[in-house]
Amino acid sequence: MNAATFWNLLKRTKEVSAGDGHKQAELLYKALLELSADDILSYYIILTQLIDRAYSWDLWAAAHIINCGTGDDGFTDFRAWLICQGEYTFNQVLKDPELLVNIVEYPPDTMIEELGFYAPLEAYEEKTGHLLPDFPYEPAEISGEKWEEEDLRKKYPKLWTKFGDCSYMFGTT
Repeated sequence: MNAATFWNLLKRTKEVSAGDGHKQAELLYKALLELSADDILSYYIILTQLIDRAYSWDLWAAAHIINCGTGDDGFTDFRAWLICQGEYTFNQVLKDPELLVNIVEYPPDTMIEELGFYAPLEAYEEKTGHLLPDFPYEPAEISGEKWEEEDLRKKYPKLWTKFGDCSYMFGTT
């Protein structure tokens, strides 16, 4: 599998799922099962590389505002969700995370664990009867400048206006 095939797979599953992240995760799993074990491994490697590419303080600040706080695992889920939005969206948001104000409708939809590593790990195991093999991997260092929570309102004012009060968590949206 190459990058174009990876992105086409995500585009196809996003279109068929009509943006429902849980359905997209299910479709992605089924699509991966149709591939060879080598292609599933390639998908996993590309996904890992992209998740590492998105490992920035700027994107984490946006995810933190949108989700009323985001830890390490949640930020990984968020980055996987972003990748599943497609190549164009992914690249644009990496340049300007505040573009998420026009993309995110309901914040919990950005935290669907199954959109990350579960699909390729489970597909590979079902396909082969074995766990996904290890590959040489050096975790990425986070890029950019660390932020303080009290600075987020100024850093991303549009995101803060839409999500900063966390009202969706309390059913007041």
